[in-house]
Amino acid sequence: MRYREFEVVIFAAAGIGLTPASSTLKSLLQFRWRQDAAARPHSMYFVWLCAAAEVPAFEWFMEELTDIEVAAEVNARKHGQPAAGVTAPAQPDRLVQMHLFVTRAPNAEDPQAKGPPRNPKKIQLHGDQTAAQRPYTQAELMAWMKHPKTKSDDMKEVLQKPEKSRPNQVGHTFVWNGRPQWKALFEHVKGVHKRKSPEGEAPQVGVFFCGAPAIGKDLTRSSQAYSDQDILFRIMKESF
Repeated sequence: MRYREFEVVIFAAAGIGLTPASSTLKSLLQFRWRQDAAARPHSMYFVWLCAAAEVPAFEWFMEELTDIEVAAEVNARKHGQPAAGVTAPAQPDRLVQMHLFVTRAPNAEDPQAKGPPRNPKKIQLHGDQTAAQRPYTQAELMAWMKHPKTKSDDMKEVLQKPEKSRPNQVGHTFVWNGRPQWKALFEHVKGVHKRKSPEGEAPQVGVFFCGAPAIGKDLTRSSQAYSDQDILFRIMKESF
């Protein structure tokens, strides 16, 4: 897979594209990183689009996300990174963010809209002595996604906040009410990973998508707009 060429990767998936994206996430976070300290990519941003009415159909993926969360936490601790919810270093080695966008959801300002669960459960992975926390259960994530209260229009402002004060982040997961704000996401990734000194090499970010062609067009425009001498976003048009 070409994503192994990069130290930073953005994955975007919608519809049937979720199945290969899920396999990639599990491969990287649950297996390869745990065994190989040099495995790439070192930082990953996962973006998933799902219509509110279709959330129940992806119950299987909700369960996988709970396991992926734990694996990401264990890997972060093993490689000297702060736990989720703790401010990360200026240029993190193994940063994971999973952004779930719920389209056609009920109004985010409705009093019944939900924020993230705040009652993590301690867990220990089978065959792994590193203790971790499961930030949400499958049922909690599904309830949150059916009616999230944080609007995607506020994405830029939210991502500028310290991790502990982001209203829609729990563990490594964000849930947004609305469509992705690609400008905000690319600005965020660029701010974290751009070249920090003139002597350093400009990092390359692999941008992958699987789903509707419109997503690919948006990602292509954003990759071109935010590439410069300090960072290069390379769009990969094939499915992963």
